[in-house]
Amino acid sequence: SQLLCVWCARTGACLLGVAAHSAPCPVLAAHPADPSLVASAGADGLACVWDIGTGNCVFSHANVLAHGPTGAEAEAQAFGKAVGYNDGRFAPDGLGLVLTDDMGRVRIFDADGEKEEEADATSAPVPPVPSPVPWTGEQYFNTDYYELSWDARGHVVDVRCGLPPL
Repeated sequence: SQLLCVWCARTGACLLGVAAHSAPCPVLAAHPADPSLVASAGADGLACVWDIGTGNCVFSHANVLAHGPTGAEAEAQAFGKAVGYNDGRFAPDGLGLVLTDDMGRVRIFDADGEKEEEADATSAPVPPVPSPVPWTGEQYFNTDYYELSWDARGHVVDVRCGLPPL
């Protein structure tokens, strides 16, 4: 278990310790407006926003690869499993949290979403746009990180298949 600890700057005493993650935690971001909130996101695929005054997790999200093409070897190995987070920050106004993960995806969490939904509760709900392919519900491009090279004529080609990138 990975611990998230809050230390007293004057005395060096540990004020709070919580078992936050089951794997290393490369993301720790302080809220820009509320000094009692901090976000953590780990290699275990868990993202949490903590109230460090109480030690309570006020928001959590498990990052699981549930959509996307499964043809490529790396994606097939992670399909249905937790995908770790690499980096993240709060938005400058503190109303959003942006995280990146091991699969090259970006997750954007809106802290103000519940208030907007409550304010618009009297309006008719907007029906979702149907997706032609089930895995297109996530922001993912399977060509984001494929290696490119040049062929004999100087044209850019995908190293794996020898064709120009789409």
